[in-house]
Amino acid sequence: MNIIETLSDFYDLVMAGNTGQLTSLYSGEPLIDTPLDGRINSHDAFIRFVQKRGPWLREHKATTETLDITEDSKRICVEIILYFEHDKDMIDIPVAIVADLENDKVSDIRIYHSTWPLTGTHRIRSPILKPSSNLEEPQFIKKYMKSLKEGDADKIVKLFDKQGYVREPSGSDYMHAGEKGIREFYDSILHNGGISLRHCTSTFNGKQIVIEYIAESWGRSDLIPQAGVAVYEVSDNGKIIAARIYDDVNPPEEL
Repeated sequence: MNIIETLSDFYDLVMAGNTGQLTSLYSGEPLIDTPLDGRINSHDAFIRFVQKRGPWLREHKATTETLDITEDSKRICVEIILYFEHDKDMIDIPVAIVADLENDKVSDIRIYHSTWPLTGTHRIRSPILKPSSNLEEPQFIKKYMKSLKEGDADKIVKLFDKQGYVREPSGSDYMHAGEKGIREFYDSILHNGGISLRHCTSTFNGKQIVIEYIAESWGRSDLIPQAGVAVYEVSDNGKIIAARIYDDVNPPEEL
C-alpha cells in the first residue's frame, strides 16, 4: 500500500487498529495533529490515539469515501468524506488530510475538519504552522484572496465558473452551487467586511491548489488566530469550479 492509498484508508486503518501500516508511513516518529486530539508527537502517543479513536469510529459505524487528491513534490492532500452515525442520524464530515513528504515517506500529518456537526459548536484551533511570505500561487488564487480580504463579493463571484460551487466545512448540507448560490454565500459571509487569511503552505498540481492558512480577522472583528485549509479547483478557462473549506472558524457574531 503506497502513501496515497494509506492516507485514503486512514480512518479504516484506525478502525482496524492497524498501527503497523499507519506508522510505516513515517520517516521517523509519528507526528499528527487533529482537531479532536491535538498534537501527537511520539510512537506511544500515536498508539494511544489509534486505540482511542478506533473503537469510537466503530461504535459510530463510520465509513469513508475518497473525494480528491492533490500532490506535489513536497506534500499530499487527500480529501475524504467521513460518514457515521451520530444521535441516531447518519451525518457526513468533510476531512482533509495533509501530509508532508520526506524521502518517499511522510514526516508530518495534519488533519482538518469542523467539529460543529458533532457538537453544535466550533472548537478554536490554534495555528499549526507558521505563515510564509514567499509561496508560489497561481493568479486566480491571488485575485480570490485579495477580493476575500477586501470583502468584495462581486469580484469573487466573477472568478467562479457559473457551474461552480462552494462547500462549507460542515458538510453536504452546506453546499452553494451555481452563480446564485455562490453569490448568496459570499454576500452572507462578507456583509460586515472581508476575511484575512495568512497562508502557510501552498500545494498546486496545475488543477487544484491546497492552501493551509491562519484566519486572523473577519469583517470588523479580530479573530483568535485559527488554523484551517481550503482546496480550490480551477477549470481550463481559468475559472474556479470548486472551493472546499476545512476549518472550525467562528463567524464573528457567534464569538
